[in-house]
Amino acid sequence: MTDILDDLNPSQREAVEYLDGPLFVFAGPGTGKTRVTTSKLAYLIMEKGYRPDEVLALTFSNRAAQEMEDRVRKLLPGVSGLQISTFHSFCLEILKDNVLELGIDISKGVFKKEYQQAFFLDNMDKFGFQTIKIPARPAELARLLQDTIARLKQENASPERLEAYLATKKGKDDQSSAELADILRAYKALEDFKKANGFLDFGDMQLLTLRLFDSNPEVLNRYQRRLKYLIVDEFQDTDFIQLRMLFKLAPEGNITVVGDDDQSIYRFRGAYLTNIHEFDEYFDKKGKKPRRVVLDLNYRCSGNIQTLATRLIRNNPERADKEIRTEKGASLPVQIRGYVNDDQQAADFAGILKERHQEGMSWESMAVLALYWIGSTFYSIARRETPVYPILPKLMFFKS
Repeated sequence: MTDILDDLNPSQREAVEYLDGPLFVFAGPGTGKTRVTTSKLAYLIMEKGYRPDEVLALTFSNRAAQEMEDRVRKLLPGVSGLQISTFHSFCLEILKDNVLELGIDISKGVFKKEYQQAFFLDNMDKFGFQTIKIPARPAELARLLQDTIARLKQENASPERLEAYLATKKGKDDQSSAELADILRAYKALEDFKKANGFLDFGDMQLLTLRLFDSNPEVLNRYQRRLKYLIVDEFQDTDFIQLRMLFKLAPEGNITVVGDDDQSIYRFRGAYLTNIHEFDEYFDKKGKKPRRVVLDLNYRCSGNIQTLATRLIRNNPERADKEIRTEKGASLPVQIRGYVNDDQQAADFAGILKERHQEGMSWESMAVLALYWIGSTFYSIARRETPVYPILPKLMFFKS
């Protein structure tokens, strides 16, 4: 027994030690997902003799990648050459290392979102739209074009593929196809501009990498030989392109994916809803039925929170049959409150926080969580009444 395995519960340990084929780890909230991914990476290096650069761990944000690396370094002090990255950073590295094979100039780097919006605004009257009307606020259309083109890339729909699809609709009175034809005009213009000026955008990183693998088997083989094992975090949030890349990089099933179909947060940007089923089907057809391990012990939530969450999430369609449990007590009841405006919400939140503080909770143990910026009024009132800061999501998907 090693120190890496000592603190793991039986399900976590099974997930770390299993190496006899593809593995899907269902990791509910608070069940030790990051512990499993980092422990497995360390286990492969320390106990199974893998070199650090032979194990690739992929996740979705720079913050998650950094946290994973920090934890692995605590398990393996002094180790160098770890391959822990976001999907987009990994793809960008591949493209930079294979510029000649790629055949595209990307010397100017990433064409950022704000640059794309400016491009669409500056050129909107030149696209020759036949159906789409330019609104009074063209910035809204610019964002729509940007989001639509990004989604097309996530589905591996290049301008050429989109044009071929629209050719099958030619002669039909189809409003959606007419609008898609206008989007294609903007799509082509954007791609021509980037190609002429040596840029690539966020969506290109993955699309071009998959295209590189498809058109250059020797490049793909080089990465297959180098990467002996893959570990994928937050697998439920992978999109079409990412799933295809994983199949190409680990065709023999030398892969562990960790995720939870109840926790998909990137569906708005193309997370592929059937990826869990496709993972099973792909390896089943190759005679390598994936093993499933469920991490079902929630170390984070109280009994009341876990019970309510289970009752709600059980109604979700197309979810795996699993039950998450906790050994913690019931604790405080869950409350749902509605407010007329930010002022009322801020005043009530401040009152709750002060009440908990008077009951003995430290300010440091409390926080306000928000999915979006909840307004300067809320912030100013809450900060005036309490020293508790709102915590807002701030995600980055790659490093330029």
